[in-house]
Amino acid sequence: MNRNPVNMTNDGFDVTGEELFAALPNSTEAFEVKYVDGLNYTEFYDAVYEARNDAPLFPYRYGSYQIYQANKKSHVYQIINYLNVTS
Repeated sequence: MNRNPVNMTNDGFDVTGEELFAALPNSTEAFEVKYVDGLNYTEFYDAVYEARNDAPLFPYRYGSYQIYQANKKSHVYQIINYLNVTS
């Protein structure tokens, strides 16, 4: 997951990846998050694809989220979800 949205409004209401992660049910127990920052769409996609080789290899890796936009004031949440369909 990226820590900062790709398209930030910088109005003080942008939601970070850490805030979204904390809002997931059982986030501290059910999920392990690795943050990848400063990548465009293609670079992020490639990083997600290459992460399949990170040890230890787990067959139950879910996938990744790339936050394009997340804003509490406008209530616009655009998140790209890369699913691991090979597990």
